[in-house]
Amino acid sequence: TSYFKNFFKSENIHQVDLIILSHMDTDHVNGLEEFVQNYKVGKIVYSLPKEETNSYTNFKNIIQKYM
Repeated sequence: TSYFKNFFKSENIHQVDLIILSHMDTDHVNGLEEFVQNYKVGKIVYSLPKEETNSYTNFKNIIQKYM
């Protein structure tokens, strides 16, 4: 997340039209909350997991809170 934060700040970017999460593993979901707190996000596209996981539950909570 710090890489994106630094890049977006240097380029004066305040919004992202689309975020794509290919799957709900922790390494893909981590950092999402901080990201949606700091940037306007138009849409998030994601694939549904085969079963409910902690990462997916965390993802749903983030979406409900910030989107």
